[in-house]
Amino acid sequence: MAKKNKQTSQNFLQGSLVLLIAMGIGKVIGALFKLPLTNMLGEIGIGYFTLAYNFFVIFQTIAVAGFPSAIARMVASSVAQKRYRDVNRIYNVALKIFLVTGTVCTVAMFIGSFIYANVFLKNVNYLPALLVMCPCVFFCCMMSVNRGYFQGLRNMKPTAYSQVIEALCKLLLGLFFASSIIKIGMNQYAETGVVFGTPVTNPEDANIATLPYASAAAILAVTIGTMVGTAFLMFRKRRSRNEITHEMITASPLPAPDRMIFKGLLALAIPVALAALANNLSTLIDTFTIQGSLKSLIENSPDKMQQYYGKYVELGGDMLTFIWGAYSGLAMTMFNLVPTLTSSFGVSALPADTSSWAVGDTKETKKSIESILRITTLVGVPCGLGLTVLANEILSLLFSRTPGGVEVATPILQMLGITVIVVALATPIHAILQAIGKASFIVKALLITAVIKFLFNYFLVSVPEFNINAAPIGTFVSYVFLIGADLMCLRSTTGIKINKFSVSVKPLIAGIICAASAWVVNFGLKRVIGDRVIEIAGRNVTGIICVAGAIIAAVIVYIIAVLLIRAITKDDVVMLPKGEKLAAFLEKRHLLG
Repeated sequence: MAKKNKQTSQNFLQGSLVLLIAMGIGKVIGALFKLPLTNMLGEIGIGYFTLAYNFFVIFQTIAVAGFPSAIARMVASSVAQKRYRDVNRIYNVALKIFLVTGTVCTVAMFIGSFIYANVFLKNVNYLPALLVMCPCVFFCCMMSVNRGYFQGLRNMKPTAYSQVIEALCKLLLGLFFASSIIKIGMNQYAETGVVFGTPVTNPEDANIATLPYASAAAILAVTIGTMVGTAFLMFRKRRSRNEITHEMITASPLPAPDRMIFKGLLALAIPVALAALANNLSTLIDTFTIQGSLKSLIENSPDKMQQYYGKYVELGGDMLTFIWGAYSGLAMTMFNLVPTLTSSFGVSALPADTSSWAVGDTKETKKSIESILRITTLVGVPCGLGLTVLANEILSLLFSRTPGGVEVATPILQMLGITVIVVALATPIHAILQAIGKASFIVKALLITAVIKFLFNYFLVSVPEFNINAAPIGTFVSYVFLIGADLMCLRSTTGIKINKFSVSVKPLIAGIICAASAWVVNFGLKRVIGDRVIEIAGRNVTGIICVAGAIIAAVIVYIIAVLLIRAITKDDVVMLPKGEKLAAFLEKRHLLG
């Protein structure tokens, strides 16, 4: 029996590692796609792209809801009970559900795109990207049912492969499609003075006229990626005889009726769906309130908006897209990197906390909670403060072809950098609350958080002096409330008092030292280099030297600071690869808390 449990544990860890590697590869490929795409399309073009994607997320969340996790749980439960006929029945019922929800939500997005672009934004330039994005809703549904099926069988490889396939299609096709459309448009201008049916008088206007279609072309690659990923998973499902053999099916009892399976999927999916919808309200609120407020400012306070942004873009519809592109395409792209990383900590925390809480081991639960929160803050604090002090340098390095967008996005990212510290904690804490049976509280807290964010966005972004710079304020305040409420719920439920000095104060001290060293080294390198331009292979690498030097120095200083103030414990180190030996080494030198 012990051997069997051990094997199950190994399979789980191997599956987690496969997904983690796939996620890492996907993020690298995603960066290789998003960064050059932003430089290619500029602030206006990336504004079309990100708005279409954010609009898609709304319909995708509704269509997919919580069914993938429900499928996985029901499949896993059926396999454990050796009800193998139920596994295929669950898949078939889920497939029917997704055929309906996917089709309905795809049509709804198609119709909604016209209303959103023509009525709300009053700018038809958004339409091409929105319409090309619509099929993604359907194919994401098809992909989700297959991923849920394989995850329920504890086979994470198909999911991982499909993620990489999606990312590769996006990278290889997206940049090619977008650059081809821009080239075609500029050729049309040179030959006829008309770009995709729009008369233009100069190259700058010609380039702007190509951007709605170039953005749509980039999104077409995303849509193709979901189609190819879906095709791969469905092909893999047809050949998945190794998971459930004919002999296993023959020996299993008769399957449950479709109606019973449907009710079971619904019962498991609804709580997860509510949490997902509440969590995505932040994106929805940003998409509508910021766009609406900026549109109102441009119409009602044109003089001030011209004063703030007139040197970058002409007043009108393009100004709205430019500002939105700087916010969502530049600042938010950098901001989202850290919470995406720390979200994996929550996935790791869930099984351990669930086990210790279920058996009433309060001591082990406290140790696990403190460890995951400490690791999260040890990552989130230096990354967040680093983004704050090096905001302009990082944005200038990565988005060198969009200097106007960099200038607009810099103060936004500086504020968002501080916000990262609290946002990074959200997913790990929510995983802990789920482990102790408080999933319903998460939904309520997220709804209140959304209301706070809405109020700040609605009232502050509408003030000309604040405009887009107020958006991070709403995010910061709402997440401070969320984390505070989560921690209060955690303490009242478990009775565990978190060691605040170990979990937050020590990481904050080390993070401040880290950020300060990054600023000092970057400033010093700039002074030493001065106006000189350093080139390697004909490329200006002055900015790379300054930023890379600052980051390397900050990492070294941070590690030293963490060890000197003993910000990590032996339990934290043991979780690392070869952790036992490293913990023993550090413990001998009194460098562990």
